[in-house]
Amino acid sequence: MIRYIKIYSFIIVVIFNSCNSYSSYENRQPELITTLNEGKSFIDSQMSLLINEFNVLCKLKRNEQLKEKYLLLRSKILDLNEMGFKLVGLSSAEQIELVKYVSEKIKENKKLNNLAYSGKISCW
Repeated sequence: MIRYIKIYSFIIVVIFNSCNSYSSYENRQPELITTLNEGKSFIDSQMSLLINEFNVLCKLKRNEQLKEKYLLLRSKILDLNEMGFKLVGLSSAEQIELVKYVSEKIKENKKLNNLAYSGKISCW
């Protein structure tokens, strides 16, 4: 019994932290990013959070609530893919380059790519 409580506590903490990180990503002021390197660094950190969230979800038992979490994760991936256009501190050329960078990052990660563009969950 204690083992299950520890496992569920760990899962709740991880999901809370990933949601908290994503909400800070949503609330971050786009004008704070003014260079392409800052944008790439931001994208890399968000990709890391999304990969971690995907890995945590893969360890959970399949059920309807988990499907909803995958749909939310899919939405986050697609939002991140468009993030370059939301960064008003970058020039148009830098925004386009950042969007291409994000697209390549997503394509490199087959798990996230499958989830984002075909809706397939590779660990199921």
